Amino acid sequence: MQPPLTLYLFPQSPWSKKAKAVLDYKEIEVRQVTADALVRRRVLKPALGPVTSPVLWGSDGPSHAIADSTDIALWAESHKPDPSIRHDDPGLEVVSRILDETFDEWLSRHYLAFKWLNAQDRSRNTDLILKALLPQAPGFLRERLAPRVVGPILEALPRHGVTEETKPVLTASLKRFLAIVEPIHYDSDCLLGPYPVLADFSALALLSQIQRDPSGERMLLEEFPEFCAYLNQMEANTVSRVERRDAWAARQKDTHLVLDRISQVLEYVAGEFFAFMIANAGALAEGRKEVSVELARGETYRAPASEPLRGRFRFLLEQLDGLRKAGGHLLPGGDSRGERALADQVARAKGSPGARDLFAGLSAL
Repeated sequence: MQPPLTLYLFPQSPWSKKAKAVLDYKEIEVRQVTADALVRRRVLKPALGPVTSPVLWGSDGPSHAIADSTDIALWAESHKPDPSIRHDDPGLEVVSRILDETFDEWLSRHYLAFKWLNAQDRSRNTDLILKALLPQAPGFLRERLAPRVVGPILEALPRHGVTEETKPVLTASLKRFLAIVEPIHYDSDCLLGPYPVLADFSALALLSQIQRDPSGERMLLEEFPEFCAYLNQMEANTVSRVERRDAWAARQKDTHLVLDRISQVLEYVAGEFFAFMIANAGALAEGRKEVSVELARGETYRAPASEPLRGRFRFLLEQLDGLRKAGGHLLPGGDSRGERALADQVARAKGSPGARDLFAGLSAL
């Protein structure tokens, strides 16, 4: 008998990978269907419109479909809470959600630059996508159709702020993030402690894809081998599913190392991702079509303004506001330089154009 759930995924999509990894970790059985050209045209588009993968739906079909990797992960958490992908500490759970957004809305740009602006990687990914979309087509036909299939991807990159001009800025930003999390195996198994949470599956989704490409693999292996080991562990799903949740306390001797690393990650998020989100909100409020923001090391990053990102920034502010109202901190033990860096950026956002809509009803920030 087939499982009651069907996951439509695309093998080269990091967001499909995130959804599948969470479902595997929780041992939720699904029927996997590759969302190739035929499935997209005959199944997904008639039912849901032009959605991207992954899509999860049950035996009743698309009426209860979930077409977002984070939403699929959160559904899996509510459907089968053990093993959990939530952090036991409320503040670190908010950090996990912040990092999930950072991967999806910020580091995804770095991912696209690596995948498509390096010639060797672009060639490899073009071939993989054509084989996945047109599995039955002969090689000569796939080669002929390559411009039609991959052309729209390349044309869309500038809309995400991914160009030859921004590539070095994005590459340097990615390496700054990886340098912070590189000692991960020295002080913990996962990003926020000894067990995986939503942020870990987001990291796996994007960065393991980079790891598979020639230039990405070289960069990760040569400069960030410990992070490679972490990705391989997540890939193999070897983090214990039955590890007790008091492991954080049991590893108290290492906790200060973990918290220091997380604080540095939050500084990075404040100086790069939040800075970009603030600049984006300001550009939209002033009717400008382009965002220009100075990142942590002085590089200037430019990208088209995006209305959906303003809503994602509002979501992050709501997470922080809820934690502040409850009297909590992002890191156990109180304030940290990372939390102060985020607070400084929030204060800056409150004084920027468009702040009225962003902060409406957020009384604790």
